Amino acid sequence: MIQYINLTIRGYCPKCNKKSLFLTRFKLNELCGNCGLVFLDNNDGIWFFLLVIDRAFFIFPLVVLMYFGFKPIYFIPIAIILIIVFIYSTPFRLGLSVALDYFFKSKSSK
Repeated sequence: MIQYINLTIRGYCPKCNKKSLFLTRFKLNELCGNCGLVFLDNNDGIWFFLLVIDRAFFIFPLVVLMYFGFKPIYFIPIAIILIIVFIYSTPFRLGLSVALDYFFKSKSSK
């Protein structure tokens, strides 16, 4: 699984190791041009992992801050920093989601 994560974060297909994962920095190709692996399947897959990653690393810290009653003067800068990190880490999040999806699909098909 670590090798899949390492490949996809850098933009490589986890199946054929060709650099074909990203169309742009913020958008995935629908499938690999080399081996035909489908990256975007709307029925399942990366959407689940992407939602879990987003909730765990970006929304959960804000909820914890609200729970412990941080003043808005601290909450707003932290929220802005998290949004910037969220935008900057988009290729990482997308690559991680594709890697997890491919790993679990390959394990379930065996």
